Amino acid sequence: MNAPQTIDVWTLAHDQDAALVSACEKVLSAEEIARLYRFKPEHKRREFALSRAMLRGVLGEMLEARPVDLEFAYGNKGKPALGGKFVDASVSFNLSHSGGMTVLAVTRCEADLGVDIERLRADVDCIGLASRFFSSSESRELADIPASARPAAFFACWTRKEALVKSLGMGIVFGLAEFSVSMDPAESEARLASDHPALAGAWRIYSISPEPGYLAAVAVGDPGDHTIRQHDAAPLLRRAVGK
Repeated sequence: MNAPQTIDVWTLAHDQDAALVSACEKVLSAEEIARLYRFKPEHKRREFALSRAMLRGVLGEMLEARPVDLEFAYGNKGKPALGGKFVDASVSFNLSHSGGMTVLAVTRCEADLGVDIERLRADVDCIGLASRFFSSSESRELADIPASARPAAFFACWTRKEALVKSLGMGIVFGLAEFSVSMDPAESEARLASDHPALAGAWRIYSISPEPGYLAAVAVGDPGDHTIRQHDAAPLLRRAVGK
């Protein structure tokens, strides 16, 4: 029996001190720095700097490379992958942001990988959004859930669906109503139902609670078993940027 494949999930809050945020520029490429300063809102610049530096720090330690030396390539829908001299590295990764938090999923295999994080909010029109984006069976199930429990069920479903379409590198243009997932927030692994050809292979969707008040999901196009390990990325980021 093969050992479970490890998926590492790194979480980083955006309320880091200003010195650390500024130091992140030291490991970014010229293109990333140009992108950084195209963001007008300060919180978006902070999010981008921290997230990209964290990504470079995590991958740099995995590949025993300097974070600043890493190169990336991008798919048709903008999904990043390692490029240049690192293109043959058997590493898959994906990033997501929400409500002042970034999550990075990474694994040492070439399977399609997607992650999504959402901050739990009670002021969301769960029924209205479900009618627009969820499958008919999901919408009916959500409507039957008591109102007090509905936001958690909605975000459990949303993160699982987003993680899956992100693993495909297609985003919600794929159509979230093309498949159904279970929406019980207490499930550590979600159930998937779909006849869509793009989902003909074996997929696993795992739910995690990276921080209080947040839900996240990881989807991987690999039928094997997986071990999910969660980490606070702040200490690693400080090592990566010399802080």
